[in-house]
Amino acid sequence: MAVSEINESGLPPAVVVQRRRQLRKKTFLGGIIVSCDGTRTVDCVIRDLSDNGARIKVPSRQPIPKRAYLIISGKEAAYEIMVVRSLTDEFGLQILATHAGEELKRPDLTFLRRLVVERLPRAHIA
Repeated sequence: MAVSEINESGLPPAVVVQRRRQLRKKTFLGGIIVSCDGTRTVDCVIRDLSDNGARIKVPSRQPIPKRAYLIISGKEAAYEIMVVRSLTDEFGLQILATHAGEELKRPDLTFLRRLVVERLPRAHIA
């Protein structure tokens, strides 16, 4: 044990309690945050991800709305999110709902469908 790992009482530091219900998987995925009305987008990198949340990084202190959608490159879905933690350029997100497939054809979500399709991988044509 390194000297820096021992506190003044000579004991190792207390164990940090994990408050998340589900462990997040480390990732390095591209994505975008989309405002609820579709008028604003911010590129991001998804650093870790679970079914219930994510941690993202945005370029140079770009603000993001408290409630928005997350679109992950290569996934045919849009995730309704709420920001639960905010640092300088990183945000902790709670996933509130997933919109995929036929649901993205709803009139109120068509702006998301266009963005999702743009982020899907393209088939190579020979």
